[in-house]
Amino acid sequence: MRIEQLTKTYVKKSQNGEKPGIFHAIHNISFEINKGEIFGIVGLSGSGKTTLIRCILQLTRPDSGAVLYNGENLVNCSTEELRTKIRPHLRKVYQHPEAALNPGLMVEKILSQPIELYRPGISAAEIKTEAGHLLAHVGLPLEYKTKYPYQLSGGEKRRVALARALATNPEMLFADEPFAGLDKALQFRMLKLLMDIKKERNLTIVMVSHDIDVIRHVCDRILTLKDGKAVDMAVAGSRGVDVNMDHFR
Repeated sequence: MRIEQLTKTYVKKSQNGEKPGIFHAIHNISFEINKGEIFGIVGLSGSGKTTLIRCILQLTRPDSGAVLYNGENLVNCSTEELRTKIRPHLRKVYQHPEAALNPGLMVEKILSQPIELYRPGISAAEIKTEAGHLLAHVGLPLEYKTKYPYQLSGGEKRRVALARALATNPEMLFADEPFAGLDKALQFRMLKLLMDIKKERNLTIVMVSHDIDVIRHVCDRILTLKDGKAVDMAVAGSRGVDVNMDHFR
């Protein structure tokens, strides 16, 4: 995937007598993501990390720039083309799983929906079997199929959200703050799970976080954002990625 000069602006409303203006959420950002790598995006809160991911996935349409995935510019794709051709291959694990999981559906139905949508022709029995396999893949017992999201812990919700993202056998996985709100032990378990799944499925993972210490040791490269701009690209060495900490002071 290649991102070229991606820009997204919003109108800044007037506050405390200030005049309205244009706010650059992301500005003229360009970089490449190589197949099979773990690519990190870091920055302080408000640096543009989530906006960048949303623009890459066309969940938010950028003002200008290009997102080239296997040679196709996603910016030019219609909503229907994105839904049918792109969404199965580029999947996102959302920052807040409690908001991303439908509270009225049992886990089995949550996992079955993307299979039904993107893999037509599969039987109901096969869907049930696949949902069970997905749960096992993220380390949850089969009986979790009949649980509702409110019955799950924070770590369990993240595992269900990850299982749902994997249901379409994607090529790329975008994990937005995958460790937020988890204690150190759960962070380690979630990180190990992601690494195991990446190896088994040969996934390309884009990991977004403000927690540099967690991701600098697992990413091949890390892009640093500050005030909506790309300010640094660090490459992994023998002891992890040496991020320029001056951008966080």
